[in-house]
Amino acid sequence: MVLAGPRPRRVRVSSIVGVVVFSIVACRGPQPERADSRAASVYAAVIAALVGHPGGDEPPVVFVATRQEMKPISLEVQAAVVKDLADKVTVRFVDRVEEAIDEKAPGRPVTDGVLLRIGPVAATGDPVEVDVERYLDEATQQLVTLSASRATGTWAARVITSVPHPSGS
Repeated sequence: MVLAGPRPRRVRVSSIVGVVVFSIVACRGPQPERADSRAASVYAAVIAALVGHPGGDEPPVVFVATRQEMKPISLEVQAAVVKDLADKVTVRFVDRVEEAIDEKAPGRPVTDGVLLRIGPVAATGDPVEVDVERYLDEATQQLVTLSASRATGTWAARVITSVPHPSGS
């Protein structure tokens, strides 16, 4: 069978269009992080910096609540944080801090692990600072400020300041 006329031209035109589209997409460079992805990555870095895996069979339990001045963390961000840290810690997001605290025990300790009341993540900027209230019991509370920055494509956080936090706050 012999191909006639315009068919080879159509193949050439579609090939050229494909190369042009690929070139445009490739030249755009890296895309900015989506807000949910950024928040999840920063929160995961902050939690990992505050609560490492001490070894043993079970990873530590970290209860996470938002600080009073902010709105709840979206379910998409929560799911991404849990997934990102699954091999390091067990993350449990709670709506109320009372869900993590044994109210009947002396000193009101966390039922199992640590409670982090985490502050908001700025929508832009690198590095970004995040304030966290770390609570083990009424006598053991700290206000911690961390700096998270994106190095080599992943977010990492380090503690900038850590001061005792008054009980009952």
